[in-house]
Amino acid sequence: MAAAYKVLGTVELLEMILSHLPPRDLYQATTTCHQFHAVCNSSPSLQKALFLSPDSSKLSRGRRWNPIIFVACSNDDRLRFGPHSMDSEPMSFRINLIDFIKGRISAHHGYKQMFLTQPPCQEARGMSQVNLEGHGVPFRLFKEAGVTLGDVLCELRAHPWDSASTRNNREIGSSWTIYIQISVMATAEERVAVRELWESRMRPRRARIAALMANA
Repeated sequence: MAAAYKVLGTVELLEMILSHLPPRDLYQATTTCHQFHAVCNSSPSLQKALFLSPDSSKLSRGRRWNPIIFVACSNDDRLRFGPHSMDSEPMSFRINLIDFIKGRISAHHGYKQMFLTQPPCQEARGMSQVNLEGHGVPFRLFKEAGVTLGDVLCELRAHPWDSASTRNNREIGSSWTIYIQISVMATAEERVAVRELWESRMRPRRARIAALMANA
């Protein structure tokens, strides 16, 4: 035990250990004790892993969704773009309506400051809906420094979620939920990369079609 305490008490070693955790586990570690939180707060690399600081070096490997926010992310959390679309395929998350109305959405350890993607996206559009009933409320965001969860929550605050029209004259239940679906606008570089990828996939198919037509 003495050796373990010595390792965990050494900032550099603890930072190295934490750097091997996936983002969700790393975020949970920051809530474990003040020491872990302090190390994550002071480490530039861990701040990037927690989506709290921009990491432009990851763009070459593809922009990725924040799995701490979008819990539905699989092991492959890269954004996907269609060949003719400027929007990514959407990703969703949900929040409790009462907690949102009363301002109880956690700001613990910078939750609201987390970017939606890494590297951060500057433009995003989405749709929010209560209990997947009725018409959704569209929104669009542009932030030069990158769109964060806090930006989305601030945008949602502009909508009267606790109004009679939203409740349909019913009392808000404790399990009522806001569902938020978000798409990210592709950068110029991403659009070029997507077009090149689709072209590379289509070339063999076109060649086969041309060969069949020539032999017909």
